[in-house]
Amino acid sequence: MNLKVFRLGRLQFQTTEAERDITGTAEGKVYHIPMGTPVIQVHIPQGDPLIKEDCEESFRQAYTWFGREIPYLCHSWLLYPGLTELFKPDSNIIRFQELFSLLQTDTEGTEAEWRIFGKVLPEPREYPENTGLQKAAKQYLLEGKKLGNGLGIHL
Repeated sequence: MNLKVFRLGRLQFQTTEAERDITGTAEGKVYHIPMGTPVIQVHIPQGDPLIKEDCEESFRQAYTWFGREIPYLCHSWLLYPGLTELFKPDSNIIRFQELFSLLQTDTEGTEAEWRIFGKVLPEPREYPENTGLQKAAKQYLLEGKKLGNGLGIHL
């Protein structure tokens, strides 16, 4: 058996290697993580509230399990900086973003639309407005803005 993904409290942690070279600046420091470098990939399982304090406890457990020397990375739509236009500063998602220093962003993927709307449609005007988040995200897209992903490092 080859165990690589571990759930520790609210978050999951996967031992893996960087799939590409990663370069970015966080907290005034330049990070360069070469392809093949061992990393811990942080995953956010669906279902439970994303409470910052629960996530901090998950990291404390992960440090005990994996140590602190290896980079902890998360690539997710939840880290996209544009979400600050959709959520209040005290929302769980924005508070979760505070756990990471952003290294990179991209707007190529459609993960955010998939997660928010349950599907990806060619025209933003076709998206439903069943929740406040859907309504805000649809308006954001109709304004010509893009949703995307962020790659963050937990320091």
